[in-house]
Amino acid sequence: MVGIITVDVIGRGLFSFTTLIADSSSGYALVGLTFLGLACTELAGKHVVVGILTPRLPPAKRKPLEVAILIVTLLFTIWLTWLFFDATKMNYISNTISLDPLHIHAWIPYSVGPLGTGMFAIVLLTRLIQKFKVGVKSEDIK
Repeated sequence: MVGIITVDVIGRGLFSFTTLIADSSSGYALVGLTFLGLACTELAGKHVVVGILTPRLPPAKRKPLEVAILIVTLLFTIWLTWLFFDATKMNYISNTISLDPLHIHAWIPYSVGPLGTGMFAIVLLTRLIQKFKVGVKSEDIK
C-alpha cells in the first residue's frame, strides 16, 4: 500500500505520470488489513480495551460480565458477517465491476469483510468456550 502510493506520488511529482490505481488499490489493501487483522489482533490480545468498570470489580463479578460482553460481541460479529456475506453474494450474482481503473469484480474486495469477521467470530467463540472451561486460561489457547 505504501509502495504503490509512493510510486504514484513520485511519478506525479517528477514525471507528470500517475498510476491511476493508487487510490483504489490502497483502499482495498486498507480494508483487507482491517478486516483480516481482527482475528489476529484478538488472538494476540491487542484490541483496545477501556477498563473503567471491570478492573474495579471483584473476580466473582468480573467473570460473568466478561462472558456477557463476549456473547454480545459474538452476536454482533455474526450479524455483521451475515450482512457482509449478503453484500458479497449480491455483487457476485449481479456481476458488478468496479468503476475504478482496476475494473475488478466487486465481490472480490467485498469478500474480505465476511472472511475477516467470520474468523473473528470463530476466535470470539473459542474465547467464550474458554470462559466456561474450568482450569483453562485465555492465554493457553492460541
